[in-house]
Amino acid sequence: MTQKKVNVGVILDQRECRSSFSVALKRFGIDYSIDNLETGDIQIDDRIIIERKTIRDLVDSIIDGRFLQQANRLMYACMHPIIIIEGNDFRTQRSIHPNAIQGALAYLAIQTNISVIMLPNYWHVARFVARIIIKEEEYGEQKSDTKPNLKTPYGKSGKNRSEINVHEKKAFQFAVKTLQAIQSIGYKTAKLLLQNHSIGQLGRMSLSQLKDIQGLSTLQAKQIFTTMEFVIHR
Repeated sequence: MTQKKVNVGVILDQRECRSSFSVALKRFGIDYSIDNLETGDIQIDDRIIIERKTIRDLVDSIIDGRFLQQANRLMYACMHPIIIIEGNDFRTQRSIHPNAIQGALAYLAIQTNISVIMLPNYWHVARFVARIIIKEEEYGEQKSDTKPNLKTPYGKSGKNRSEINVHEKKAFQFAVKTLQAIQSIGYKTAKLLLQNHSIGQLGRMSLSQLKDIQGLSTLQAKQIFTTMEFVIHR
């Protein structure tokens, strides 16, 4: 049986619409829409957000203190956040010690689920994005063939566990641990929340919307809202 072609939605932030990067995307055959993205420079469906940074951008964000907040916003925004750093020579940056840059990258590697990719220039970034889109289309085709019960993804049934894509399972486990870091949110509550909401969705909810979630106490709703407000900086 022939698999149905799955087309993923690609959104480019409006700040990039006249850049050389946007032209390169077109050259690689990528169709995209333009919108004002709250986080990142390009969004691929609802699972992937990519943020491009030149080495100069990275250094500036570390110096002025924006780096951690930007990383946390990206981490909470989607299942597979990616930061692409354009350039490959940190030695040209005289305004910051190399250890500070390495420390920032180490933080991303150890404390977040953000993938960090280094590429020479915007052309290589566009080519890399094109490959990601192809892989995401392949993932969509595979997902359309198997429809597991997402309401009980990690229940007692061995059949359900085997049907869940291993990457989805890792992402779910990371999301659970992330929510458990919030005071008063335990494993059961985190798992309950993630049955119907992503962390990104929870981060965009108002306090009243959080209070309306069945099984969530007023105190828990307030603590989630306060934490997300600090991390995402509404």
